[in-house]
Amino acid sequence: MSAISRKLLRMQAVLLKPRCVLCDGPGLAAAALDLCAGCYRDLPRLTDACAVCARPAAGDGVICGACQKTPPPFERVIAPYRYAWPIDKMIQQFKFGGNLAMGRVLGRLLAHHLTGIRRLTSMPGAALTAPPIVVPVPLHRRRLWQRGFNQATELARTIGLIHPLAIRSGLCGRVRDTPAQSAMRAAERHKNVQKAFALRSKTVPERIVIIDDVMTTGSTCAELARTFKSQGTRQVLVWCLARA
Repeated sequence: MSAISRKLLRMQAVLLKPRCVLCDGPGLAAAALDLCAGCYRDLPRLTDACAVCARPAAGDGVICGACQKTPPPFERVIAPYRYAWPIDKMIQQFKFGGNLAMGRVLGRLLAHHLTGIRRLTSMPGAALTAPPIVVPVPLHRRRLWQRGFNQATELARTIGLIHPLAIRSGLCGRVRDTPAQSAMRAAERHKNVQKAFALRSKTVPERIVIIDDVMTTGSTCAELARTFKSQGTRQVLVWCLARA
């Protein structure tokens, strides 16, 4: 975090004392977080997850059978929470209800989780030296117009107040206005996002970090990863708030 960002967070904590978005109790002032200690403690943390895709697995750090059989096009997913109460409702209020204040809480939760992880943007044995470029999952222009914001971009901006990030939202666009994935089965989700993205630059970063709010089947992030890797990107990591 830069000195300016730290100063802004301290000023925010003094001038606008945090209030819990769930119970309206006093928030965690030290973390400038609008959640009280009790609600923060009770969040549905993701444990025993696959070391690659973050799918709930038999033991923490193991690689699930699906990833062993068919490795995904991304190298690692970091997701601190399960898509369960109250994280699910918080994301829905942010994403579909236009509650940007809730989005800042969610972004800060992901940022604090990332703070506790060493070597966030590296993989064992990967001889890559360039810093990663952060790519929020793009929305189609029609969906962006309807919603008024891209939830992945808002999360990235909030995380960027704590972690230095090079955010490049314009590197890739969503060229197909695909139907919402939420009501689809896994096979339908995969087909729905095929060829949904297109690069807007002739050169691609060596390493990227995809940011999204929720990962369910992983189809969207996988298709975005394939789009970049088809043009030469060597490493793709995914940061998302919750894993379904």
